[in-house]
Amino acid sequence: EQLVKIFPKATPQNIDAYLLAFNKNFPSYNISTTRRIAAFLANVYIESVGLTQFEELKSRYNTRPGGELGDLYEGRKELGNYVKGDGLKFMGKGIIQLTGRGNYTLYGGKIGVDLAKFPERALLPENSTKIALEYWKDKNLNSYADILSDEALLKITQLINGKAALGFERRKSHTFRILEILTGEKANGETANS
Repeated sequence: EQLVKIFPKATPQNIDAYLLAFNKNFPSYNISTTRRIAAFLANVYIESVGLTQFEELKSRYNTRPGGELGDLYEGRKELGNYVKGDGLKFMGKGIIQLTGRGNYTLYGGKIGVDLAKFPERALLPENSTKIALEYWKDKNLNSYADILSDEALLKITQLINGKAALGFERRKSHTFRILEILTGEKANGETANS
């Protein structure tokens, strides 16, 4: 019921699949307080468009006249994209949009799945959730979620988006919206139903 309120546009199938994946994996990553859950789910909300979109829009990558799909990431050595076609093959996938051969290799190793050979496996709810949680752990984002100040939420945004503040206000708004759903209280201490 809470997940339906948090992700109102998600299909029942996505709600069921991610509810199972979240419940199974949150404890292993110490996503154990309402603040941590709210901050994590708010970022999942933004990155996956409310659990409705699990791949970056390919239309965004015709970045120059006559450009080919994947141009935005093609040849980007900092992402580990060194083979022709890596830009398109390793475009963002999953609930936090894992991007680049280097990240697919790294996080595939962390979750025990060969994502470099089978990048589409990053789309499976269990794998997608584990990838997001591994990234969350690697960046120590629980420590910022515990604070929930503007500065802490901005830091989470920047660490997920490579120092950009992309979607900061929306991430902040969703964090507090989700916190209200989880606790039944508004930020000012009133009950959410009053």
